[in-house]
Amino acid sequence: KGAGLDPNFVFDLTFWTLIFGVLGGRLFYIIQHGDVVFAGAQGLGQKLFAAINLSRGGLVLIGAMLGGAVGFFGLCYRRGIAALPLLDLLTPSIFVGVGFGRIGCLLYGCCYGDPSSLPWAVTFGPESAAFEALMQRGFVLPSAAACMPLHPTQVYSSINGFLLALVTWAYYRHRRHGGDVFAIGMMLYAITRFLIEFVRADELGQLGTGLTISQLLSLGLFAVGLGLTLWLRRSGTSTAATTTPLVSVDVRHAAH
Repeated sequence: KGAGLDPNFVFDLTFWTLIFGVLGGRLFYIIQHGDVVFAGAQGLGQKLFAAINLSRGGLVLIGAMLGGAVGFFGLCYRRGIAALPLLDLLTPSIFVGVGFGRIGCLLYGCCYGDPSSLPWAVTFGPESAAFEALMQRGFVLPSAAACMPLHPTQVYSSINGFLLALVTWAYYRHRRHGGDVFAIGMMLYAITRFLIEFVRADELGQLGTGLTISQLLSLGLFAVGLGLTLWLRRSGTSTAATTTPLVSVDVRHAAH
C-alpha cells in the first residue's frame, strides 16, 4: 500500500507469476532431464501425467524465473502498470525466495555438487534424487548406504540467494532509475550462478561446450541485465516516478 499498489492487483500478480514460474521451471526441467521424466511412460496419457508429476523430478530455477517474468510483464502490460519500478521493489523478495527454495533442493537431493573432501561436504541416502542419479550413472552401488561426499551446492546457492537479497535491498535506496535494482540483481545472480555451476555435477556441457545450460542462460541473463542498465542510463529516467504511487486510483478502478 505504501507504494500505491492495489492489494487485488498484488494478489493477481502473485498468482500469475507463480503459475507461469512453475510452468517455466517444469518445462526447462523436462528439456534437460526428459529421459528421467518420461522413463517407463507409455502412450500420450502417461507421458502427460509424467510431465506434470513433480515427484519425478522438479523445477529448474532459471526456467522458473523466465516463466515468472512472462506472467509478471504480461499482467503489468495488461493492467498498464510500470513494471520496472515494481520489479525494483520486489527483487529482494525474489532472492529471499531463491534462498529458501534452495533449502528445498537440499532436502530433496537435487542440484547436487561434485565429489568433495571438504569438511562441510554432504552425503545423500538411497531415497534422494542425488543418490538415484549417481547410481544410474554408475558412480554409486545400489547397495550403498549413501553416496560419496559432495559439494553442498544447494547450500552455496541458498546463501547466495540471501546475500543477493541483502545487497539488492541495501541498493534500493541508492537507485537512480526505475529498474536499476532489478538489473543489478540479474547481473549479480548471473555471475554467481555461472560460478556455482562449476562445482555442480547434475548437469553436463551442452551445445558442444563445457558449459551447462544454466551457464549459457546465465551469460544471456547477464547480457540482458547489462543492456537494461545501459538503456536506463541513456534514457535518463530518474527514480522520481518510483516515489509516487505505482498504480493510480484511475488505473486501479479501470483494472476492475
